[in-house]
Amino acid sequence: MKARPDVRAMLLKRYPAGLFNDAEFEALARVLTD
Repeated sequence: MKARPDVRAMLLKRYPAGLFNDAEFEALARVLTD
């Protein structure tokens, strides 16, 4: 897994809190960082 904190922070700023659940967010982060 290559997820980076900056990607997570960017997504949290771009999308409203609660839009993704934790599992969806982790899966999305993996896709974006692979």
